Amino acid sequence: MSDRVYNSRQVHRLVVFSISITCLALLVVTVFRSLIVPLCLASFFAYILYPAMMTSEVRFKFSRLSAVCLVMFLLTLALAGSIAGIIPIIRMELIAILEMLPQAKAYVLGHGLPWLIDVGQRFGIDLDAMINLDVRTFNFSDYVGSASETVQNLFNQTSNLLSTLAIVLLTPLFLFFFLLESGHIRTFVRSLVPLDLRQPMRDFAFKVDITLKSVLKRQLMVSLMLACLYCIGFSIIGLKFSLAVGIITGLCRMVPYLDVIVGILLSFVIIVTDPESFGWSLPIGVAVVIGVVQLVDGMVITPRVIGDKVGLHPAVVIASVIAFSDWLGFAGVLIAIPAAAILKILVEESLIAYRNSSFYKQKAEGQSDWI
Repeated sequence: MSDRVYNSRQVHRLVVFSISITCLALLVVTVFRSLIVPLCLASFFAYILYPAMMTSEVRFKFSRLSAVCLVMFLLTLALAGSIAGIIPIIRMELIAILEMLPQAKAYVLGHGLPWLIDVGQRFGIDLDAMINLDVRTFNFSDYVGSASETVQNLFNQTSNLLSTLAIVLLTPLFLFFFLLESGHIRTFVRSLVPLDLRQPMRDFAFKVDITLKSVLKRQLMVSLMLACLYCIGFSIIGLKFSLAVGIITGLCRMVPYLDVIVGILLSFVIIVTDPESFGWSLPIGVAVVIGVVQLVDGMVITPRVIGDKVGLHPAVVIASVIAFSDWLGFAGVLIAIPAAAILKILVEESLIAYRNSSFYKQKAEGQSDWI
């Protein structure tokens, strides 16, 4: 990795080139918006599977075509096994949890809200006047019915499961092309970069790759490990729908701190709507499971899997997911973290170039460094 300082001319050309690439990317996103989801899915799987393909090709002496076919076959087996074995169970449990929401609302309004108002009155706070009437009159049934139907359709119809039939057809096609032609794609992209900017662009790509590996690959591994731990823990304490709650909670770890929030909320809905779950044993058990998993994550899993690799700040990840999903919907969720990684490196490199520029270092005659 080079730490060289680039002159002002290179910095200026690099800024112009980066802005041009950004404008081109925005134009492509706007024109080919319907293809963003399959392209993003294919790019994600290609980035994840590329090391396995290279291992098959270099270590086991497979041809490029054979290596691509092998990794895609293994991916297909994994997805097919999940769809056939785990996803139907998650579907049924998730629908059951959604149907519990009206009961959970009734419990909160009948028990939790009066207790909270009473506590507020003891401290001289009129919480009853502060609470919006919409909370009391909000009708979950209108949303739960549509949510349950959405989940049913999502899992029962292949077109709804992957949004459109085009995604089903184009995603594996793009993935096969990306893996098979990865060398040619890199060569072509490299050939487009001006000669004097190739070293800074190589440095930039290296930093982005480190960040993406930390955020995508390693965070995905951490999320899958936590999903297994949550499933085991919730099953041990006897929480209903432990498989769905554990897997959903673990996968939410991709967005920092979201796993804790989702795990608590889903467990709360199940506990307050199940007569057999009343008492303190199950809530304490849920708290212990979440606490132990977080402890294992912080002390063992994250240090060993992610280590001291440079990643993205949790606030940046959360803000990026919200912003890009609001702009592009589901496609925005897919590109939020890679886009945030690129923007992070762009800001860092821009600050380095700015602090090394003559504009920044120039001082007035007789001026001293007082800051």
